[in-house]
Amino acid sequence: MRRKVNAGALVSQDRLDIEVTGRGGALVLRPRGLLCSATYSRMLDVLFRSVLAEPVAVVVDLSALRTDERAEGVFLAVRAQIVDWPGVPLLLAAGPPEPWNRPGHPSVAAALASVGEQRARRTPRLPLPVGSSAAVIARLLAEETCLQWGLDAAVDAVAEVSGAMCELVRWVPEARVSIGFTLRGTRLTVALSADVEIPCDHRDVRRALAGARALLPRGGWSTTWSGGSVLWVVLTT
Repeated sequence: MRRKVNAGALVSQDRLDIEVTGRGGALVLRPRGLLCSATYSRMLDVLFRSVLAEPVAVVVDLSALRTDERAEGVFLAVRAQIVDWPGVPLLLAAGPPEPWNRPGHPSVAAALASVGEQRARRTPRLPLPVGSSAAVIARLLAEETCLQWGLDAAVDAVAEVSGAMCELVRWVPEARVSIGFTLRGTRLTVALSADVEIPCDHRDVRRALAGARALLPRGGWSTTWSGGSVLWVVLTT
């Protein structure tokens, strides 16, 4: 069973502790110990949960972290998956190990100072009813959002994907679900949040994308800090 973790807590596994604190709208992660094959999964889990909380940035203080030769790949993997959504900057601070060929920041303060204004259009997360009407309402919200943002050509595909995502959680009747849309440049994200852990995987998400192939969709699924789930789909408009 996954443990729920709140900001300010210590996340421990084997030889790795991770302190998570809030600072000016950002989350600062301070891992201590050894990042190696035995602790990669915990680091990945904390990184994903942190960025999915949508802070202005996630800063990782590396000053007390020891790593093996493949540890840099953990941070690169997360960066590659979050570039479309939620688009939260993942910054390394306090001196990454010498072999790492990636830019870092000399301190947490310097990393936070480098964060620019987030430019994105967002809709508020709107709750959806339980049952079959959720998919209908999600489609209508998607259509309205696309039309308001001048994305007329994407209306049908975004509406179909939004409805299909609702079908993934329909058979979990106790779930309270909400939906939101984010537009960054030409990338439109549909994010479906639930207050319980939805037993689906990335294959289920891919099946929900079948009707939007022309928009080159990408998607994913993760648990959250609060013990819920989030499913997201990114479409190129």
